[in-house]
Amino acid sequence: MGWLGYPDEKIRRACREGIEQGFSRFELKVGLDLGDDLRRTALVRDMIGPEHTLMIDGAAGATSPPRRQAHRSP
Repeated sequence: MGWLGYPDEKIRRACREGIEQGFSRFELKVGLDLGDDLRRTALVRDMIGPEHTLMIDGAAGATSPPRRQAHRSP
């Protein structure tokens, strides 16, 4: 699950459901807005606790249309 652009309550619900279903690893996509990325990372870490693995996928910033365009601009 990436959770890029999800509201906080949807992220909380996804974390709870993932834990209930036995998931031990959670992936968070980042890269569009540093402040939002940090806030969402802290939210997920708080929800899943230290006993679960939090993985960060930074490719979202490189693949979003605005970022792709920024890389092409002179």
